[in-house]
Amino acid sequence: MLKLLRKWTARLTNPSDPPLLPLDIMELIIDELGNYRDNPECLQALLAYSLASRSLTQRFQHHVFSHIVLSMTRESEPAARLMHRIKALNYITETKPSLRVHIRSFQLAIRGSVEIIRQILESPHTISTLRMLSGVRPRP
Repeated sequence: MLKLLRKWTARLTNPSDPPLLPLDIMELIIDELGNYRDNPECLQALLAYSLASRSLTQRFQHHVFSHIVLSMTRESEPAARLMHRIKALNYITETKPSLRVHIRSFQLAIRGSVEIIRQILESPHTISTLRMLSGVRPRP
């Protein structure tokens, strides 16, 4: 299936070529890839193909943003990496609020000392992201 999608992407990047597949078939393929988004190759394909077709952008966004997992599962992992991912999610959802409608679940997993967990949870970016996800808006 990924070989077919690579051919499809090549066709999408050249607008003078007719579409390789009808739109409804392409949507089914995207949905099938979305069913396996835990597979890094499928997720990578979703991200790559989302850049190739404007007509299918919302379909891709639904699958890419529907389930968000941010984790720091090893104590040896730097907290800065997780903080960067939280900051990136915060930035993306603030600059493109239309993406928020696609988010169905959010998981934040932190393994570390109480100090590290507190530092992450008290970060302005984490607080802003959690408020956005819960629908709570900060007061002026």
